Amino acid sequence: MGAPLIFNPSATKSASLLSVIRALHKKIQGCYTKKMATLNLHNWMPISRANGPGNRFVLWFQGCSLRCPGCFNEGTHSNAPRMLASHENVGAAIQMVSDRIEGVTISGGEPMEQPHGLLALLRDVRRRTRLSAVVYSGYTYEEITRSTMGPDILDHVDILISGRFYSHLVAPHGLVGSSNQEIRLLSARYSLSDLANWYESELIIDSRGRLILSGVQAPVLTREGFLEYAETSFGRDLGG
Repeated sequence: MGAPLIFNPSATKSASLLSVIRALHKKIQGCYTKKMATLNLHNWMPISRANGPGNRFVLWFQGCSLRCPGCFNEGTHSNAPRMLASHENVGAAIQMVSDRIEGVTISGGEPMEQPHGLLALLRDVRRRTRLSAVVYSGYTYEEITRSTMGPDILDHVDILISGRFYSHLVAPHGLVGSSNQEIRLLSARYSLSDLANWYESELIIDSRGRLILSGVQAPVLTREGFLEYAETSFGRDLGG
């Protein structure tokens, strides 16, 4: 059975939220070309339901040397500058929507390959807000704890999802991409039961009418693939 198809009205229904999103874009872009940039981002999403418990602000880091074959996000592998930002600006942007979200999710790319910016951002978010933090990494927990900054980073993380992605072990459903990956609760904030309602994927129609797919089990959006996905989810023919 396919993952649930989610239309997220909170991403489009409120004029006030749209103005906030525009302000977020300006805030994050405020230092794209400045030397103060400490983060190289691939993309960001102000509100998501398929990247952790509750509504979440999602950041995808740019750059990953692991380059797992079959990775869902191959466009994030290059280390070339894409969306340069300072952790201060990103932290301020997150704070702007902190009353609408439960936490922040950081994925990639490989967040652990930008340890200084990652740690500075996590510290900033914790200082400014009470939001939770979820981090996806292709490195194992043991590899992270052996790295120079890994323990400090994990001190600011509530949920860690870690391990290489292996296409021959792809998970048919759930919160991991492949069955070897691990979910670790690093604080007392969540229990495993809190993860039961974590959506595997979502489809968002944004203010420009664009379709945005997100989540661990997000399908590829071709016309045929989308129709098959929708028919599986709703149980009726949408081909027309």
